Amino acid sequence: MNAKRTRTVSASFIGAVIGAIAVFAGIPNVNNAFTAQITGNTSTYGSGALVLQSQGSASCTSTTTSITTDVQTNCTGTLLPTGLNGGSGSQTDTISSLSTLTARNVALSAASCGVLTTPDTSAAATDTAVLMYGVQQTSSAPFPSSTSLSFNGTNGYLETVTPQTVPDPVTIVAWFSTTSSGPIIDFTNAQGTAGATKSDRALWVNSSGHIVFGVIQGNNQKKELTSTTGGLNNGTWHSVVAVLNTTGGPPRMLLYVDGAAAGSQSQPPNALSYTGYWHIGFGSLAGWAGAPASSYFPGALSNVAILPTALTAANAAALSGAATQAAAAAAIGGYTPISYWPSTTVTPTTTPLQGIFTSVPDISGNGNTGMLNGGYSVASGAPFSGITSYTLNGSTGWIETANSESNPQTFSIGGWFNSGAGNGGGTIIGFANAQSNGAQATWDRNVWLDSTGHVVFGVYPGSTQEIVSPGTYDNGAWHFVIATLSSTAGMKLYVDGALVATNPLVTTAQAYTGYWHIGWGNETNGWPDPPTQAYFPGSLSNIVVYPTALSQTAITALATASTQTQFQSTALADAPSSYWPLTSTDICALVDVTIENDTAGSTCLLPAASGACPVPASTTTLAALENAQFALPDIVPGTPLTLKITLQDSSSAIAGLNLAIPLSLSTSAGVFTASVRYTAATSVSTV
Repeated sequence: MNAKRTRTVSASFIGAVIGAIAVFAGIPNVNNAFTAQITGNTSTYGSGALVLQSQGSASCTSTTTSITTDVQTNCTGTLLPTGLNGGSGSQTDTISSLSTLTARNVALSAASCGVLTTPDTSAAATDTAVLMYGVQQTSSAPFPSSTSLSFNGTNGYLETVTPQTVPDPVTIVAWFSTTSSGPIIDFTNAQGTAGATKSDRALWVNSSGHIVFGVIQGNNQKKELTSTTGGLNNGTWHSVVAVLNTTGGPPRMLLYVDGAAAGSQSQPPNALSYTGYWHIGFGSLAGWAGAPASSYFPGALSNVAILPTALTAANAAALSGAATQAAAAAAIGGYTPISYWPSTTVTPTTTPLQGIFTSVPDISGNGNTGMLNGGYSVASGAPFSGITSYTLNGSTGWIETANSESNPQTFSIGGWFNSGAGNGGGTIIGFANAQSNGAQATWDRNVWLDSTGHVVFGVYPGSTQEIVSPGTYDNGAWHFVIATLSSTAGMKLYVDGALVATNPLVTTAQAYTGYWHIGWGNETNGWPDPPTQAYFPGSLSNIVVYPTALSQTAITALATASTQTQFQSTALADAPSSYWPLTSTDICALVDVTIENDTAGSTCLLPAASGACPVPASTTTLAALENAQFALPDIVPGTPLTLKITLQDSSSAIAGLNLAIPLSLSTSAGVFTASVRYTAATSVSTV
């Protein structure tokens, strides 16, 4: 279900960051001073480190000519390179030196990879909008010195993450610019572009350039109000205010365009009430009489807001009369919006967005991505400070893994768990022949908490075989469990680093091909010490699977790790076959990379090979780059080194999401630092 995609987008990027003066033993290393040269630009910068914020333009320049501290400079151009919206981009990083830098090993690393979003700046600030497919920031805007978001009209839209019940009365505000027709905003009962059965509170531009406001009445009758003003698809900016007020007197539906009244309707007497999500630049408008030809908006949108009040004609005129972005924001804020997307900023978020990005990365390098299902949340409580964990609701929440495994007979499985007293226990990790959580024919190799809080490890070599911890661990604290099976030592169960149960006589498990499941198992079906329910009621973190039986020394090192970094480093050193940190939906673990020297011909540096680099593979994921180094050749004056960095998504789970991936290139000697940061830009966009 979560197999590697057969269609991918690869891109490499332009930008350079050159560290200038490095100090060793108090002596300035003047001979290794660097300048930052951007391809196609003659300007050079000395002294310090320049961090270039690339926005996909080959003509990026900086107005700063003397840099003494780390700075960021914005490039001109679009947020997303054009080639990334349905094709491949080809851009490069170029490093130039004022003096010779001898060859040395360097490492490319990525931190805080994120999904590009545009924030909800209302007081609640709970309804972040995620950029999907062809959306990019543009300098075109309704106000001077501002920006907006442009939509490609074929697959670009914004999707909100928090379910809402729309208030009554409600006012929708937006600024738009288009030369065609399409949906500005729509409210549906489903995220994504499929599966919605209800769609209303919609605004769109029709083929003649009129604004249409669509509302569903309580009897499921569609009601449309079309603006008296037409020709609004003229490529200039216009404001629209749409009011729905079923609780006051007529008129009940009103439209204002550019501050002037543009239509009213005394019906409907009521409006359909349901919980749903806003879509900006997309609408599920099939069946509406005046629906646009396309479900996607081709143009730019700005300052979209949902207000829990019915604006008057004077209010609409005041909004339209705003001369600056600050004035528009202040005016909208005065009506206490429940959601407000100015779309003037685009930021990456590394916070898992439930219902949008539900992949659970496997950072072992083996691509066994998990998919979150059912009820879960991201919890601040975790076995290590500074990270999050996943809390499963104990009734529907679980994680389905992508890859099958053939008959593991020697293995170690486990991870960190936290469950409170009286929760009835549940599965931490288990193995079954089917990928889903239904229609299982065979299941064993499970670790779970029984109904009274004991940890149980079970296999089935023809009969149910369990070992059970003497103590209970459903006490609301974090505990670390590892269960091992081998032909030489049989079954062993460790909790918090201590061996708590063994059975050396059971040395095999049932023979079949299956999938690992996290937070769900089938122990309630035939096992002697089952939990109350199949699902785990609590939090999980750092779940691991090894193709070996770990030693006591290795398990002690894992159990006594004091930080996430230390645990992760220790866990990876033992070569797991799967490792799900569950600390966040780390997109870096779902993006593969290659690095190529294109200075004189093509030589692949990572992975090292002669000639051009192959298609990126899961053996070089961004999440694992702290352990990946490659040889950087000599850099000499007058001969810039051109590196091509190619990224590719390795999971269908990130299809459509625009990713922000900050990359850093550094040497172990620390002579220079080259960073390519995409903190407000996109490194890869999937299709």
